[in-house]
Amino acid sequence: APARHVQETDLANKGNRKLIRAFNHFQKEKFDSLLLLTKQGDYVKANEIYVQSFPALQDKVTWLPFVCKKALARIYRSSDICVDQFDIGSCGTSGLEALACARPCLGYIESKYLDWCHGVLTSAPPYCQARTEADIIRWFKLLSNSLTLRQETGILNREWILQNHSPEKIVKLHLQEYQKG
Repeated sequence: APARHVQETDLANKGNRKLIRAFNHFQKEKFDSLLLLTKQGDYVKANEIYVQSFPALQDKVTWLPFVCKKALARIYRSSDICVDQFDIGSCGTSGLEALACARPCLGYIESKYLDWCHGVLTSAPPYCQARTEADIIRWFKLLSNSLTLRQETGILNREWILQNHSPEKIVKLHLQEYQKG
């Protein structure tokens, strides 16, 4: 979960505490699970303390330092499930990177998301839609219990990226905007 840690009342809240609570519940059934969180954002220390309030999570949460994009891509590819944000209603860079690495990605995409993209995308990113703790737990269970589902979801995610967010498409869109002057 590479999303920045911000205060829960912040409008840019990513839902990291929601993720932590859901993972606390999930790991009781999947003992070999591990949650990787990045040390990024103004609210890291508060969330480190929050994680400590769950005794069962002490050896289940690993805090990663800021890493370069190549290292982050290796982390995505070594993960079974990636997560983006659960409250804002749009995808972040971390979600798109997870899709590009052909990994299932949990997050919340607002139904108006395509409107916000002004016709650039053919469809919303194929996130495993999760907005509540129950949604996150449900997807954790479904995906962790099915290698086939993880692989099929990953393939669809990679195809979506290539269709909607390829370097060729993005460069073309940027050039069109520059030419408008």
